[in-house]
Amino acid sequence: MSHHSISFAAIADYTQESKNAEYYPRTYYQRGLAYVAKGDQQKAIQDFEKVIQLTQEPDFPRYTTNQGLQQQAKEQLQKLRSGVL
Repeated sequence: MSHHSISFAAIADYTQESKNAEYYPRTYYQRGLAYVAKGDQQKAIQDFEKVIQLTQEPDFPRYTTNQGLQQQAKEQLQKLRSGVL
C-alpha cells in the first residue's frame, strides 16, 4: 500500500469520526496530520485551527488535558506556515 493510499484512508476515517464525535479536537488533529502527509497544507491548517478553536473553550470537556493538544496544533501550524513541512 502506498503512502498516499494510507493518507486517503486515514482522512476518510477521521472525517467520519469527526461527524460521529462532533467537536472532538484529537480527531481534527489526527486528520490534520494525515493532510500533511498527503501534502494538502490548506486542509491541514484548517484542521489544526479547529483544534485550537475547540481547545480554547474552558467549558469544553477535558479542557485541561486538551491544552497539550492545543500546543501541538500550534506547533504544526507554525511549521506549515513557515514552510518547514
